[in-house]
Amino acid sequence: MRVLSFVAALCFDAILSVSGVCAAESGRPNFLIIFIDDMGYGDLGCYGGDQGKTPCIDRFAAEGTRFTSFYAQTVCGPSRGALMTGRHPHRIGGGWTTKGDEVFVSEILQQAGYTTGCIGKWDMSRRRYQEHLVPNAQGFEYYFGALGANDANKVTLYENRKKLQTSEDMAGLTRLFTDKSIEFLEAHQDEPFFLYLAHTMMHVVIDATAEYRDRTGHGL
Repeated sequence: MRVLSFVAALCFDAILSVSGVCAAESGRPNFLIIFIDDMGYGDLGCYGGDQGKTPCIDRFAAEGTRFTSFYAQTVCGPSRGALMTGRHPHRIGGGWTTKGDEVFVSEILQQAGYTTGCIGKWDMSRRRYQEHLVPNAQGFEYYFGALGANDANKVTLYENRKKLQTSEDMAGLTRLFTDKSIEFLEAHQDEPFFLYLAHTMMHVVIDATAEYRDRTGHGL
């Protein structure tokens, strides 16, 4: 597994400029989770990685909390289910699907008055549309992204429950999801929000825009 700096550099700098705004009137913190697919523990500079530069993530580690002992599920869909529910993957369906009656963190925060959004790769409904398992059915008021992976060199995009189009532009996915996230943050910056941004990269098929394609000198 390898992470290249274009994923982190593209989204972190852009999003940090608007995500730091808390809902001042309520005093409640905002929540932003950025999930980078297939990123290895040792790929980041703050954990000793040196093939790609990750200054923005390293800054988070320096100014915040860096975990050195923790449980992680290394498989794609199950790791997402564990993150959203706080349960071990084998307890919530075991694979690339969750159970409809599971309580997601998004549902808890929605009940607490937060505006909730999910942008990017879902992969918790066996990569297909299942009404009771899509993001909008599990506590997310807004969803934009793909229900599955891009290993077929294409993704079908959804906005909420509406199917949009199938795209073969793998290079543009990181920018697309980043821009959608910024739109969400700007629209809800004056209220408490929870945004879960799940990037498709670095899952195969790997691609990047020309601006970031070979920034590390190691190619894709």
